[in-house]
Amino acid sequence: MPIKDMSDAELLEVTDKLARRERELLGELVEIFQNNLNERLAAIQTAVANRDLPALAKAAHAIKSPVGTLSAQPAFDAILQLEQLARSGDNSAFESALTAALGEIDRLQPELDAFMRENAAFAGAAPTNG
Repeated sequence: MPIKDMSDAELLEVTDKLARRERELLGELVEIFQNNLNERLAAIQTAVANRDLPALAKAAHAIKSPVGTLSAQPAFDAILQLEQLARSGDNSAFESALTAALGEIDRLQPELDAFMRENAAFAGAAPTNG
């Protein structure tokens, strides 16, 4: 049925379904990110321990992409800086960039955890009927 032919109640129901689906998809993205984060952080720590800047750039990139998808701009910016420094071969400044990136990831985690709790509560809420 075209939107122009829907009643207010039908529009509200469609909007509610879309919002639920968007939250569900975002929840899936957060879950995937959280499930892979320890492995990706371990890759960063290994690269740092080995002073392997190409591996560090690759590991930072692997975290940067999902962080960008989650629109976590401060974390994205910090990880991007780390990736760029590693790609440039500048090993004099990457440790401060690493500290900043890890700090932003640490700051992001409670926010993602809170979203997942809220999302679980939202998913358990009864849909509106109109």
